[in-house]
Amino acid sequence: MPATASGAAAARKPAAQGEEAVLEGRSPAKTAAAAQELSARHYTAGFADLAQVRDLADKLRLPARTPTYSPTTPVASWEAPAR
Repeated sequence: MPATASGAAAARKPAAQGEEAVLEGRSPAKTAAAAQELSARHYTAGFADLAQVRDLADKLRLPARTPTYSPTTPVASWEAPAR
């Protein structure tokens, strides 16, 4: 979420509902001020600089949630109907 006036405004409602807001902006001072108001995490990056974009993506990346699977693992619990 950008830390512009409109970006901060857009983050207010979800933050007020208990959702986690994460702000991103180019200006460290503006971004930090908006984040403090919303008790949000914040990052700065200039999207014109690909290195900054990649760095931001690495910081925001969540661990992969790969489900475990093996051919012998049942997909669902199922019992045959009684005869």
